[in-house]
Amino acid sequence: MANNAQFQLSLPRLIIETIAVVKNVWLMRLFRSNKKLPLPPTNSSIHLSRKEIDSATKKIENIVKLLIFWRRQRCVYRSYSLASILRKRGVNLIVNYGYINLTSDKKNRGHCWLTLDGLLFHEPASTSEDFPIMVGEESENGIVYWVGE
Repeated sequence: MANNAQFQLSLPRLIIETIAVVKNVWLMRLFRSNKKLPLPPTNSSIHLSRKEIDSATKKIENIVKLLIFWRRQRCVYRSYSLASILRKRGVNLIVNYGYINLTSDKKNRGHCWLTLDGLLFHEPASTSEDFPIMVGEESENGIVYWVGE
């Protein structure tokens, strides 16, 4: 299992998977597609240590930064990449999309972040404060929507 986990988390493998995920998100946004990008189910047969999760997260975040260095809304690419890749490895990440009321004078009207077991995942504690209202219920597909004022 250790060799399989090392292979699953190797930098070359994470680079290839991250590029594939970022490409899918970029194409969807480029063509303003209404098609949903499904998240893979969480693979419950794999159990990573917190150290392995943190290491993989840092690698994926750095790859996304290199690929999306010119873009605003990098949070969508980051969140979807981390959720897609780590859910396949047993980490049940939930993608959260928050939108601020259009009448707000705040510059950033939306944000995308991750939670794990109801807690922010590699995000500042203030992340969810702008989006206090959950819209709907936590869905089985791993995506939750929030609204702010």
